[in-house]
Amino acid sequence: MTRRFAAALAAAASIGLSGLAHAGLGDLIFAVDSNIDVVATFEGNGGASYTSLLFLDHPDNPLPNIFNNQATAPGTEVNLGTFASGELKFGIEVYPDGLGGDLEAIYYTGPASRNPDGFTHAIVEELGGNTLRVRFEDLYATNDTYEDLAFTLTNAMALPVPEPRTWAMLLAGLGVLGLLGLSRRPARLVRAPLPEN
Repeated sequence: MTRRFAAALAAAASIGLSGLAHAGLGDLIFAVDSNIDVVATFEGNGGASYTSLLFLDHPDNPLPNIFNNQATAPGTEVNLGTFASGELKFGIEVYPDGLGGDLEAIYYTGPASRNPDGFTHAIVEELGGNTLRVRFEDLYATNDTYEDLAFTLTNAMALPVPEPRTWAMLLAGLGVLGLLGLSRRPARLVRAPLPEN
C-alpha cells in the first residue's frame, strides 16, 4: 500500500467514523453490571414550560412515570433495578398544556429515526465512574438546549450509534478509494541486463 493511499484511507476513516468517537447525541444506554442496580437521579428542567414525563421502555422492567419535569424535586432518586441485557431506552411524553392537556409527542433516547420528527431529542454525557447524564429536548423538530428534563444514571454506559448519513459518508469514501486503486496502472518492471562473464 502506498503512503498516499494509506493517508487517504486514514482521512476517509476519520471523517466517516467521527460520529463514533464520543458520547453525545443519539447514543444508546446500557447497564454495566447486571448484579448492580441502576439508579436515576433527577437534576431539573432548565426552565421548561412543557410538562414531560420520563419513562423506561425495557422488556424486563418497563417503568412508567419515573420523573415529572414540573413536579419532581431535583435530587430525587429512583432505583430502576437490575438489567441482565438490552438497551435502556428512555422516553418522554410531552404535554404542552400540562397533564390535563393533550399529549403532543413521545421522544426517545437513541437515534433520530426513533422520533416522529426525525430529530435526536436526547444527549448523553459520560461523567465517569459508570455514571451518565441524560438531557432531553421537548420541542418538536428542534435541537435547542437539551435541558427540558435532565437526570443522571449510575451503573450505565453509553454506546454511540452512527446515523445513516455517517455510514453513507464512510461507504462513499471507501468507494472512491477503491476506484482510485483500480485506476492506477501497475508499475512496469524493468529488468537490468545481466553482466556477461
